[in-house]
Amino acid sequence: MLSFRGGAYNMEGYGRITNVSRAVKATPEVLFSEGPSPITHVYVNRTQVGLIDHRGSVMKMEINLSKDMQGMGIGSKIFSTAVEGESAFEANWIRSSSLYPETGMSDNLIQYNNAIQKRLSPTEAAWSTWSSNQAKSHDFNSVNVQPMQNGIKATFIK
Repeated sequence: MLSFRGGAYNMEGYGRITNVSRAVKATPEVLFSEGPSPITHVYVNRTQVGLIDHRGSVMKMEINLSKDMQGMGIGSKIFSTAVEGESAFEANWIRSSSLYPETGMSDNLIQYNNAIQKRLSPTEAAWSTWSSNQAKSHDFNSVNVQPMQNGIKATFIK
């Protein structure tokens, strides 16, 4: 018998179960705001988790998922929807204790900084992030990295 918040599950006869927390979680529905605005808000479980901004020459997106929503394909779905038909997008990896109270910065910025500490170039470090893995899977093949006051701006181009 396995106990989780909200209930217990009898797993007898099912052999060895790994990563049960993912096995019992249903992937929540991702909703995109509709309307004429160039800004699309993204919601999961009635909580805003992202923003897609089509103002200007390069699409910008922001995805901020809580730890319990990560690893469920939500970020990938948002990313795929955001880059559909786009030839470039801008990712801002920032330091912010209010947005990221546990670490003080985005996961992408943590990954980028770790790569920089391993003496990778800024471009190589940008290709070591979650955003770059998503970019590669959607045929983006170039990145321009620029420092910002509170982080890094990475512009991915097809």
